[in-house]
Amino acid sequence: MVPEQILDEFKGLEEVTSFLADRFSELQKKYSGKFIVIKNKNILFAEDSFEKVVNDIDKSGIDIKKVVIKFIPAKGEIILY
Repeated sequence: MVPEQILDEFKGLEEVTSFLADRFSELQKKYSGKFIVIKNKNILFAEDSFEKVVNDIDKSGIDIKKVVIKFIPAKGEIILY
């Protein structure tokens, strides 16, 4: 991967991070307890399990390296990584 591609990847990740931060309350209300798949600031899939979102991505033909998968915890739920 050339430096320009790496920079583009970081910019894309920064955009998704901002999207999540700016809309977290809204996303939490709608997708509480679900894994969501984000591409270009769009929610593509929301499922109860990681396996299901990976299956959805695979079935759709989308390159898994081009999306972000994020778990949206229920309000008040603490997630430790």
